[in-house]
Amino acid sequence: SGQTFDNFSSRTITYGESVTFAPTFKFTIDSISPDVSYEWYLDAVLIEGANESTYTFTPEQSGTYELTFSVTDNKTGVKFSQSVTVSVLSTYQRGWCILSDDNGQSVLSFIGLKIIKKPYLYPGEDEETERDSIVYEASVIEKNLLTNLGRGPIGLYEELGYWRLYQEETGVILYDELLVKQEDQWVELNGNTLEKSLNTVEEFGGDVPQGYDPREMVATCTSKFILNSDGRIFYNSKATVNDFHSGFYSSTPLTGGSNFRALYATYKYNQNRTITIPLLTEDNTLKYTVDDGYPWPYPTIPANSVRYNGGIYDIVTASGEPDERFLRMDRDIVEMLPAAGLAIGTEKDDWADSEKTLPRWVAFMKDASGNYYLRQFALDTNGGTRSLPFPVDEDSYFEKSLNPAMFADYKDAVVFNEHQCAVIASGNQLWYTSYENKEPGAGLRIEGIDLPADVVSLSFLDIYVNSYRYPIGYNGHLGVALANGEFRIYELIEDKTLNEYDELVSVNRVTLKQLYPNENTQSAGDNNFGKIVDTLYKWGSVMDDGGYFQF
Repeated sequence: SGQTFDNFSSRTITYGESVTFAPTFKFTIDSISPDVSYEWYLDAVLIEGANESTYTFTPEQSGTYELTFSVTDNKTGVKFSQSVTVSVLSTYQRGWCILSDDNGQSVLSFIGLKIIKKPYLYPGEDEETERDSIVYEASVIEKNLLTNLGRGPIGLYEELGYWRLYQEETGVILYDELLVKQEDQWVELNGNTLEKSLNTVEEFGGDVPQGYDPREMVATCTSKFILNSDGRIFYNSKATVNDFHSGFYSSTPLTGGSNFRALYATYKYNQNRTITIPLLTEDNTLKYTVDDGYPWPYPTIPANSVRYNGGIYDIVTASGEPDERFLRMDRDIVEMLPAAGLAIGTEKDDWADSEKTLPRWVAFMKDASGNYYLRQFALDTNGGTRSLPFPVDEDSYFEKSLNPAMFADYKDAVVFNEHQCAVIASGNQLWYTSYENKEPGAGLRIEGIDLPADVVSLSFLDIYVNSYRYPIGYNGHLGVALANGEFRIYELIEDKTLNEYDELVSVNRVTLKQLYPNENTQSAGDNNFGKIVDTLYKWGSVMDDGGYFQF
């Protein structure tokens, strides 16, 4: 006979939580008076004593579990089963990290999140469904969690593992590490426990270059790049993709010691085989190096897949000539951040489709007259390293003027990759601009909040939107750290006008809804984290694409 399972779906919880499953089972035939018995299995092992139609799962450790519910028709002996996955996050796997300065000492605090099921009605549909929603609770706020990191806090950076999961083959899930940049030494922390893994300087294997004074890092799937305070760049090529510390930095800088003004991050979820890492030279020319490493057989990274890594390449036109728009630029880069999403005039990119997702950036630029601009561009890497140097993807390139008030007292900026917009902090004001296309133009002041102090750091959690549902109102979260020690989390709400092809026509209004602090979190004490230096939303895993929905 036929059968259906309802109210039984995969869940994500944090270690220390329990989740109760109460699935309903219906026979499509003989549904009037079924005679059934129940069993539950955890990772294919029968759970003794679990013979009711409900089951509460309390994990003993973090990890991924398979929970199976079986219903046996006692009249026929036929068993019907369905399985779901329960993902149990470690306490510190995902959440907001806050780095503060306590009399010169680095202090790390953590705000976790919980994921609950909430009813939701999709536009144009009649039946409610459940969706995962994020909430912030007092039980997952830990102030001054780590106080023995070092001195002179500078900032935070998250290193993420290789984008392929490979769990089916190896049972290995690649999580992250958290880098704390400091004046005296950089320290790298285990992403699940926040225990110290090592000091970054140890990855030079004892051959520390003279004048070593790191200021910035970009870590890709198979490589790491450090920008020193004197403009040298040091390169580390990993031996295996599933170990953050399987390689060593060379004490010989890239290109024999050429100096660079800036090193820019690349999109962490880029699925392209070749990842480009932008570099700004001293004559204000934008170039890039590459990470072409590919683990095969997994997890080894063969030498022939990284033979182009560490080289410095020009940005070129389709004909292969250096692109004048990036040569000795007459505009200074105020900030340049990795982006993803639409190539202009095309459908929304699918992040899992490597042929569509190009390495892309949004740059905020200023000319000598004090005018500000947004420049969006992508590099066409679809040909891989055989097509080096990479040309600009002309469908993605555009510039537009920005309101100079957005940068009158510039503090920080973030780019929401899925929502294709940016938020800029100027003093205690927040501004918004879309980079989905050239319109709307100059930017909007975000309404509905009155910040009591200047912003010191912005961070974000973007919400993944399935392209076939886009747009349906899933909103990203914005972290705002203030000079008075407060940290707030807002939901970013965009009022957009779209045409019949779901293309952006205009952004009419942008508002914020405060999610943290809230009434529930007041029991955790005051919302003050001291002298905040930097904040970061910690994803936990490169496969965690942010598929959660608004509060």
